Amino acid sequence: MMEMMNGVCALAENGAIKTEMEDQVKGLRDAIEKLSKMEPSVPKEGSDGDTFTNFGSGDMLNAPGGIVNKSTGSGNHFPGATFSGSVTF
Repeated sequence: MMEMMNGVCALAENGAIKTEMEDQVKGLRDAIEKLSKMEPSVPKEGSDGDTFTNFGSGDMLNAPGGIVNKSTGSGNHFPGATFSGSVTF
């Protein structure tokens, strides 16, 4: 969020619109300073690992950084299998 607000300030300070935006930029800079001194109200993402919750019905598949192999119903399931020849089931 801070990066976005600083980006807006940088755009507003660009040549042709600078004088018209001076008061707004000052207000935004003041807000940036105030926000930068505040304690975050939301923890940083990824600080506690992955958390998943499913309140609905049905499957929930989560494989962060991994592979999901899901087989439903009847039949054969060969995750990651390689066949080099005749195969009969």
